[in-house]
Amino acid sequence: MLIFAFILILVGCMPLLSHAQQNEPSTAIIKGTIYDLELNKVKNAIVTVNSTPKQTIVAVNGEYSFELPLGSYKIEAKVVSYNITEAYTIETIEIEYSGTYNIDLILFPNLIPEEEILEEEIDVSEIIGKKTNIIPIVLVIACVACVLLVALIIFYKKKKKRKPFEKTDIEKVIEFIKKEGGRTTQKTIRQHLFLSEAKASLLITEMEHKGLVQKIKKGRGNIIILKEK
Repeated sequence: MLIFAFILILVGCMPLLSHAQQNEPSTAIIKGTIYDLELNKVKNAIVTVNSTPKQTIVAVNGEYSFELPLGSYKIEAKVVSYNITEAYTIETIEIEYSGTYNIDLILFPNLIPEEEILEEEIDVSEIIGKKTNIIPIVLVIACVACVLLVALIIFYKKKKKRKPFEKTDIEKVIEFIKKEGGRTTQKTIRQHLFLSEAKASLLITEMEHKGLVQKIKKGRGNIIILKEK
């Protein structure tokens, strides 16, 4: 009789145990190491995951770890100095099963986008008026253009011809990149050497073709890396 009663109690408790196991939340461990572009471990990076609630840690030794429920998340890592983000990365992860996930993060420099060139259309009729006779204005413009053309011809005749990119230009760029630790941005090179955007772009392309540098596209700018010979 006692055995029969024990069996009834055990059978009655099984649905409760099954329900408790189903309601138990499943979690996973997300961990990894933070590196820079040269694959050196980055210390003191701030790592954030958009869980509920949001979790943020400081990877003092260059490593991070989170315990998260199953789901989709974004992990952001950045290095901040004097309230300025120097490098960062964002990774999206999908956790479908419990366990341990090793996800290493590589930080990219926070580049300032190159300046946008704004083009503005000018309506000539609004400037000179609809009733203005444009013939004298056209003649004046033509005369000025002729004078400028003659001046340019004289100037270039007196000026000795030179190649588009002299060896000294390339040497200046290489010397500047070395001072920057072997890595810099195209914008920084242009500003330091007082080059136009077009000339800087062609010069970097020339150096990349000669195998002197490597150009990495990042956002709207370029990272220029000096190749070791």
